[in-house]
Amino acid sequence: MPFVPEISVAPPALGRPTAVAERQRSDPRHRLALHARVSGLLGAVVLLCLLAALVVQQWGARDAVQQQLERQNAESARWLALALGGDAAATPEQREALLLAHLSAAHLARLQVRDASGRVVWQRHAEVQPAQAPRWYLDLLGLQPAANTAAWPGRSPQQPAGSVLVESQTADAADALWRSLSDSALVLAMLGTVVLSGAAWRVKVLRRALADAVRQANALSDGRYLQVAEPVLPELQPLTSSMNLLVERLQAMFDTQSAQLEVLRRQAHADALTGLPVRRHFLAQFEQLLAGAAPQAQLGLLLLRVRDLAGMNRRLGHAATDHVLQAVAQTLDSYPRRSDGCFAGRLNGADFALVLPVGGMAEETAQALVHALRVPLVTIDAAAGVSIGAVELHGTVSAQQALALADEALAHAETEHAFSAACLADDTQGAPRGEAQWQQRLTHALEQGQIELGAYPVCTADGRVLHLDCPMRVQLEPGGAFEPARRWLAQAARARLSAAVDEAALTAALRAIEQDGQARCINFAAQSLGVSDFMAVVAHHLEASPQAATRLWIDLPESLALDRPLLVQEAARRWRPLGVYLSLEHAGDGLARIPRLLELGLDCVRIDARYIRGAADAHASDARRYLRGLVQLVQAVGLSITAEGVSTEDELTLLWNLGFDAATGPAVRSMAADFS
Repeated sequence: MPFVPEISVAPPALGRPTAVAERQRSDPRHRLALHARVSGLLGAVVLLCLLAALVVQQWGARDAVQQQLERQNAESARWLALALGGDAAATPEQREALLLAHLSAAHLARLQVRDASGRVVWQRHAEVQPAQAPRWYLDLLGLQPAANTAAWPGRSPQQPAGSVLVESQTADAADALWRSLSDSALVLAMLGTVVLSGAAWRVKVLRRALADAVRQANALSDGRYLQVAEPVLPELQPLTSSMNLLVERLQAMFDTQSAQLEVLRRQAHADALTGLPVRRHFLAQFEQLLAGAAPQAQLGLLLLRVRDLAGMNRRLGHAATDHVLQAVAQTLDSYPRRSDGCFAGRLNGADFALVLPVGGMAEETAQALVHALRVPLVTIDAAAGVSIGAVELHGTVSAQQALALADEALAHAETEHAFSAACLADDTQGAPRGEAQWQQRLTHALEQGQIELGAYPVCTADGRVLHLDCPMRVQLEPGGAFEPARRWLAQAARARLSAAVDEAALTAALRAIEQDGQARCINFAAQSLGVSDFMAVVAHHLEASPQAATRLWIDLPESLALDRPLLVQEAARRWRPLGVYLSLEHAGDGLARIPRLLELGLDCVRIDARYIRGAADAHASDARRYLRGLVQLVQAVGLSITAEGVSTEDELTLLWNLGFDAATGPAVRSMAADFS
């Protein structure tokens, strides 16, 4: 006989919940729903119990009243029988008076007297007042009038001399029971109101707690950090506490990452001693400024050199020399803090530079710097000196040409005394128009539609054109060239025409999208969003072109998100539901300092070209670390990241390796042409 192994199968444990049931029971929503049902059921049970108690009380009271009426009638009949059989009612008149008095005093409905043979010898019916209780209650109550008979003895105890019948009224008793029922019903209604109010409050608390939990979860899915108050219900307290802790940790992690990114930015682009931008970063920003400048664009450039830095280092030591350099940097840095578009940098050990965004101020600024630096530097080193070369730029020049002009002016200043300045002017182009003529020309060009949009591709790593960057150009002279924004943008802002310019760019972009279906990107000035009705006007144009709006990108300046984030949030709230994509342009300087970046409602962040320029060089490891930190910060909050102004293939390859989602610039245009 073959061997058959014995297999033992353990029976399932009775009463043990399955995994699904266990999860359902531990689910807060399941527990809260069960809690709400139990609360409602308890409230219904309490009300039913109170109602049942009221019914039982009424029937008990009715029986007690019925018995009391019967006892009262029996006693009343016995008393009358004794009175009629005694001396008090010996005469007919006395008997009549006694019966009438008792009929009235005892509130009887009927009083009847019979003789020994049973014949009615006297009978009266009292006038019965109708009951105040409702008829349906009287019918339901069924209270019966009590009729009792008593006899008084005659000459023989076995033969009574007569009998008396007493019948009571039920109206007063029914009214008393009705009042009792009304009072009890009022108390029951009050108790029911309290019970229902408590149940409603409980359900409201449950719903509010669940709504807070759902709102917090939705905020997290949208990339927003939201803290909610801890509910009073113990079932939701662990969940809410955990969610709040998660939100707190995510916010702390984001803040820490932002702080680390700011450190990386300073390491990559700022001088460690003075905090000013290093030479590479300064030149990238200066070249970017000059690249779009049209003829007659006004700029000022100052080169500042601390004289005999090596000798000062020998005389004072490194610490004191560092104090001198920091004093110079602090003075230069005060200008960018006071004037938009102004920026400074440290070019090497002894040389500094300052760019002024307006013309006609270079020489005055140079003299002011000389006077401002004289006292603090001489206080540190009596032999200290500063030379400043300034140049006014009126034409289209390169960064190297501008620096050469400023260096020539610096050479003139160095031939003078210790604290001196010299100024040169590039007068190859004539003076610009006056402010009134600028405003007139711009207004006329906008009214006549003398504008056109550029078309520069923004591509992904696989060569796909994400959209076209469309900077606006304006034809200032009839039949003349269409001038880029660098030519007229500052004058438009001064004339408060930024909103009109941006509206013209918006309508032109929507028309172009409707014609060819190609997505396009335009940029709005911060000044435009400050105009009261600008957002509504933009929304109106978007609603009028719903299909084109879904392929439109709008760039907003980083400075707007840094200084007025609520405006960016409001723009996102109004425009994004219409299909528009929003991005920050020229980002990098203050990206890590923008409050609640992930709550602004953006889709993309575009990194300024000066952070890209030279990042592929062998010695630019700090710049690469900073760019990697930018990618991590931006993508961690669910936004895409684009590089602006990519000029070389090496830079483009570096950006793809770092994880950038898209890029634009000369190298990208070449790539797009190759793919096409």
